[in-house]
Order: sequence, then C-alpha cells, then structure tokens
Amino acid sequence: GRVREEYLQMQADFCEEWEHLKGSPCPSPAPSSTAHLLVLHGHLQCRQRLGMKAGLSLRKAVALDPTMLSAHLLLAKLYIGQGRFSQARGALEAALRVDQDDFQVCAVQVYSLL
Repeated sequence: GRVREEYLQMQADFCEEWEHLKGSPCPSPAPSSTAHLLVLHGHLQCRQRLGMKAGLSLRKAVALDPTMLSAHLLLAKLYIGQGRFSQARGALEAALRVDQDDFQVCAVQVYSLL
C-alpha cells in the first residue's frame, strides 16, 4: 500500500544521496526498517551540514523505534554541535535507558562535559 510505496521512495532517495556523497554504490541490501533508514539519512544529512533536516530524520527514527541507540547518540552529537546542551542531555538520557553500559553513550557524555 501507500506506506510501502513511501518506504521504497525513501530507500531510493537514500541510495541516491549515498551514491552522490560517498561516490560508491548503495549498500546492499538496503536498510530493512524505516527507522534504520532514517538514521542513515540523518548521518548523510549531518555530513552535508544539514542539521535541521538531520534532526528531523533522527527524531522520526526515535519516534518509530525508541530502542534505536544509534539514533539517540547521533541526535545527542548533533545537539552538542549546535550548542543545544539541554536537548543533548535528553538524547543521552534516552540512550542510557536503551543501554546503560554502552561505551559510546559514556564517551558522548564525557565529550559533552568538555
């Protein structure tokens, strides 16, 4: 249905961005979940310095899958880079709820204190 068509379009857009930015073929198989695809979009958008779009993609990913640690971490890093420390703290707290023992969460927390 419509959701499947939107996902396939999103996947095609991701692959186009990937190939343009990376200069290499899109990963195969392409991401299998919409949340994962949104996180990858967020990564690409961060690399293109499109912070507002990246934040939107990452917030959508978190809304779809609140247990996606990579979305919380990238969102925290994005917020730190934008000087939005209160929002970064919130993203890190959400990441800790997912996995309190993850090294990356601890590393980003320490970085945010510097």
